[in-house]
Amino acid sequence: MEREQLQHLRGILVESARILKQHRRLFFSLASTLILPLCFLLLAHHLVSGPLVHKIRHNEEFIEEHPGTSAAEHRQAEIAHEWASLLAFFIAYLLFVLAFSLLSTAATVYSVACIYTERPLSYTKVLGVVPTVWKRLLITFAWVFVMIAAYHGIAILTIHLTILSLVNVNMVLFIIILVLLILAFYSLHVYISCIWHLASVISVLEDSYGFFALRRSVDLIRVLVVLLTAVTLYGMLGQTVFYFACKSFHNEQIDWTALSEHLGAYMGEYVPLKSSIQMESL
Repeated sequence: MEREQLQHLRGILVESARILKQHRRLFFSLASTLILPLCFLLLAHHLVSGPLVHKIRHNEEFIEEHPGTSAAEHRQAEIAHEWASLLAFFIAYLLFVLAFSLLSTAATVYSVACIYTERPLSYTKVLGVVPTVWKRLLITFAWVFVMIAAYHGIAILTIHLTILSLVNVNMVLFIIILVLLILAFYSLHVYISCIWHLASVISVLEDSYGFFALRRSVDLIRVLVVLLTAVTLYGMLGQTVFYFACKSFHNEQIDWTALSEHLGAYMGEYVPLKSSIQMESL
């Protein structure tokens, strides 16, 4: 594909689809062994954490209702054990998610680079290279973690101070300022996420990693603000369409009238739908 085509969102999507189609066996193998376990962990972790959290809350309610009793003391011991189990699970969960996420990134980036450079490529070769590249990605992730932690700390502190300083002003002005502040921090969060993902690619394909990969990522994104906006918008659109696709897959009926009323409630009005939308195509 020509370089000019890759500078547009449609060109990126078409090129990605072309690579996936021409090397579907390789990417299917990578998806089955690396990406599928990652998605399973992301979607299924609540199956373990949910019951533990529910049990902890139930025991805490029992202790509040029966203070000072031997049964309450027994429940208190159970809570300590359950919190320890929950903490151990979350640590293991985060480690596995981090490992599969970095491995998936390394395998995919390396594969695409080999395709463009016309180097011989196989599933075994990719898995053999991944452990070496994984270390560079881990260092980059450590820097990203520090950056995200600092960002969240600043965001929480700023919003908290804003609420304290503006709580006595006009309510409409207070809400407007708070919404604008939240939108600004959300935009910054999206920007940091883009820097992170691009820095991960840089860590595999260039000599830079860690802080230098992040700085290189900022330099590359700065000339492509419009494309970054388009990619972010496309991701948001995809999330919404994916929601309707999931409901259709599970044969959940979509009440478009109720949905329209729900949307109209945000604006204090109700506008009935003039036509129905079919989801079978999804």
